[in-house]
Amino acid sequence: MPVALVRADSGFFEQAILVALEAAALPYAIAARFTSLLQAGVSGLTFRPFGPGLEVAELLFPARRWTRARRIVVVREEVAVRPAARGRELLQVSGYRFHAVVTTLTMPPETVWRTCNGRADSENRIKELTHAFGADGFCSRRFAGTEAALRFICLLYNLVGEFQRSLGHVTLRTLATLRTTLFACGAILGADGRQTHAPAVSRQTVAGDVPCVPPTPAPHCR
Repeated sequence: MPVALVRADSGFFEQAILVALEAAALPYAIAARFTSLLQAGVSGLTFRPFGPGLEVAELLFPARRWTRARRIVVVREEVAVRPAARGRELLQVSGYRFHAVVTTLTMPPETVWRTCNGRADSENRIKELTHAFGADGFCSRRFAGTEAALRFICLLYNLVGEFQRSLGHVTLRTLATLRTTLFACGAILGADGRQTHAPAVSRQTVAGDVPCVPPTPAPHCR
């Protein structure tokens, strides 16, 4: 399957990486690092609004070690309107937080920013694959074996997501939540006189779940 777009954070804002992507004809949108030279270029831009508290501009930026100038899309968020805004504060322009993206895309600058900004949710998927599906718990002697195992884990992740959609879940839940609320029948260990027993807990206590067993006392435990 061909790669449609490479998205990455500012750790990949390097000349060698950009040149390699361009040589492979891979389109990219990579968060730019706010060097002193880029900050000076951004401070002189004319921004236009495209949403509440959002403004955008762009420039052709020639970094010191680059062989040519590249397109940089810059978005600034007005803190007074968007108090939860994240980004870089610049001393030259107060009251705003800035984001910058270096890209080969030709779409409008605000669309480039939204496209690159969508990578943030990917980190949540990576965390879930790591902590719930054990994506970091294996390593084969050969790369192909490790890749195959990772692909099967990703397939399992997609199947679990489709399973939840078939149940009518609008918001997908983590595997740990599913294990507790759907696959496991919970019980609370208690006592009835001198006899210890475990009455089953109704799953109706969890919104949107169907009880896995009727909420009646279970057989006595020894």
